Amino acid sequence: MAKYYERLGKYIEYYFWYCDADKNGLCFWDGADHSGMDNQDRRLGHIHVMEYEGVDLNCYLVRELVAMSEIAKAVGRTDDSMRFTDKAEQLRKLINEVFWDEEDGFYYDRSEKTGKLNKIKSISGFLPLWVGAAPKDRAKRIIEEHLINPKEFWLKYPIASWSASEPDYYQDIKEKEATWMGATWIPTNYMVFRGLIDYGYTDIARELADKTFELVVSETELREFYNGETGAGQGLSPFWGWSS
Repeated sequence: MAKYYERLGKYIEYYFWYCDADKNGLCFWDGADHSGMDNQDRRLGHIHVMEYEGVDLNCYLVRELVAMSEIAKAVGRTDDSMRFTDKAEQLRKLINEVFWDEEDGFYYDRSEKTGKLNKIKSISGFLPLWVGAAPKDRAKRIIEEHLINPKEFWLKYPIASWSASEPDYYQDIKEKEATWMGATWIPTNYMVFRGLIDYGYTDIARELADKTFELVVSETELREFYNGETGAGQGLSPFWGWSS
């Protein structure tokens, strides 16, 4: 157990050592491909850019740090557990302080090179809800102004992975890609769903759950992702991963 614990710790340390060139406590993606949101190049660059501190990445790291705290506690490493908990809380504060844009009421990625926010609306901007980083007033804005806005993310089958207000938004696959330029994905729906519950938006969470379930059971095989406007399955078929 101790051997695996140490390895997990090194995995976490890698991000804060290697993916934080300006040492401000926030980590960057290598590029869109590294993030898993494969073709959100305008948000993160394609590959080997190593520039944009991702809202999504740093929210994932909060969850990783919380998990490491629990694992440390389980193996009797009380000091480590407290250290991981403290780091998770510090990261929550940084997410809220650095990525928030008051004018737009949205969380954006930040360029380490320019220090400026990359003001592109992606589903990643909702993930601070999932980790409890957003104060209630900001949660209200991001949900009411953006999430349930049919001109942005709340399509017939929400949640759009890329705001419909962005000029390069689209739904249908181009050249067999795994597209995050508007298509609806089950894992990100789940993350936002959990955030809605935590912030008390249970009616919206229930509607999202119902629409997501409708997507998944609408075809005989599970699909990798879905067209948010028509509900048609796209990508790999069958896909026995997160869609299940």
